[in-house]
Amino acid sequence: MTSGLKIPRGIDGTEENRIIMTSMKGERAILDFAGADGGFELWGSYWHIYGIDICNTDGNVKGMQIAGHYNIIESVNAYNNGDTGIQISGSSTEPFEKWPSHNLILNCTSYNNCDPGHNNADGFAAKLTVGEGNIFRGCIAYNNLDDGWDLYAKVETGPIGAVIIEDCVAYRNGTILDGSASGEGNGFKLGGEGIPVKHVLRNSIAFANDNNGITSNSNPAVVVENTVSAFNGGSNYALYGRGTIERTFEAKNNISYKGGKPDNIELASLREDPSNYFDGQNINNEIVGDDWFVSVDINIAPTRDASGSIDMKGLFKLTDNAPLALGTVVGPTPGYEVNNVQPVSRDIGNNGDSNVGDVGDDEGWNNEGIDGDGSNGESSPGDQDTPGDQDVPNDQDIRNDEDTSNDGEGSPADEAIGEDNSDDKDSLHEGHDSSDEHTTDDQQQSDTESANKDKLVKTGSWMDIKLLLVVGTILLAVGSGLMLWQRKFMSCN
Repeated sequence: MTSGLKIPRGIDGTEENRIIMTSMKGERAILDFAGADGGFELWGSYWHIYGIDICNTDGNVKGMQIAGHYNIIESVNAYNNGDTGIQISGSSTEPFEKWPSHNLILNCTSYNNCDPGHNNADGFAAKLTVGEGNIFRGCIAYNNLDDGWDLYAKVETGPIGAVIIEDCVAYRNGTILDGSASGEGNGFKLGGEGIPVKHVLRNSIAFANDNNGITSNSNPAVVVENTVSAFNGGSNYALYGRGTIERTFEAKNNISYKGGKPDNIELASLREDPSNYFDGQNINNEIVGDDWFVSVDINIAPTRDASGSIDMKGLFKLTDNAPLALGTVVGPTPGYEVNNVQPVSRDIGNNGDSNVGDVGDDEGWNNEGIDGDGSNGESSPGDQDTPGDQDVPNDQDIRNDEDTSNDGEGSPADEAIGEDNSDDKDSLHEGHDSSDEHTTDDQQQSDTESANKDKLVKTGSWMDIKLLLVVGTILLAVGSGLMLWQRKFMSCN
């Protein structure tokens, strides 16, 4: 790629007919952004992007940013990028209603992402400027410099929409593959700055991360159920808040096994639930053992089967020695539907996709799980208005959008007296210029976006990728054919 790839607002599919972007049959497109001064930005809505790789963005540039609504990002690999691999976020210069919502990240893998400041590059993120209804399902994050997942929020921008993470795996985050750089190293980081948001983490596994496996990161309202967290360098579970804000944690059927530090569980009722095995045992003194699992060999690396679902190869798969209903059952990834779990308020993806905008032929990939008639109706750019479809913020508004993502973990004593005296990089950097993600988030919006969009549509080059078949190109070819036929007909007469 010679430049970043940006799909503006208004280049939208519809609920019935999504715009599909995928690789040609039998191939896998690699979008290599080395030296391109940009990554992949999706501000459009009702897209289905499937089966591509995104890699090698420059320093402090995300691999892929989803800023639109009702998109499906499926079987995308993001690696070796200069910031977070795949991130859902909008712009703090816009209201909550325009923040990206109801996007599904399905069976994606993000690894070996590293930013120059060694404090921001996560595998996946949905942070700071995120609307309701976003879901990560069947995804793997490993060997990212910072965290596997980051759902950070800060006081200046306020609460974000609740996110669901399900059927996912985070491992070995905190150090990149060659060992040359390291960061914070949480598996699943579910908040920031004490802001209560009811994120849900379920049926997921965190193991061998440098720091905590699963942490609320001071969000006092997370829901954690049917998870396994094991062999992490810090606590397997760190569920704590900040200050005097009420703790409303929910947790059930969780297994903590051989963490580097004791679990930090502030709410006593969570330990009193016999379905939670924090620090390797429950309130009835039933102890987790190796024989609860088919394997505890953390040198095993999860892979994917032919359907794209995660194959743990027996790692942390429960045996008959484990009590029923506990832990994580990793199986075929559910389809495109979004479960109706509060506070998510709306489903996505229950419709047939259109075939417009394919990078080649869509045959050969599994279309099971999409309800509807699977019609090939054309979906032209701008067919349907979507939330906030007029202006796209200046690139600089969304390039660096977080001071740093480390909220730090306060000690139990600190939280008990309503203080947080942790090593909080966010507080240290707040208000200062740096290479961190929030550096330019609040700059003035560009007034030229509408003109740029018109130019892109008129020239037929709104997607800077050679393999993408544009609706305008198809229409132009049909029109030319009609003109040639008319001339031939007239000449015969």
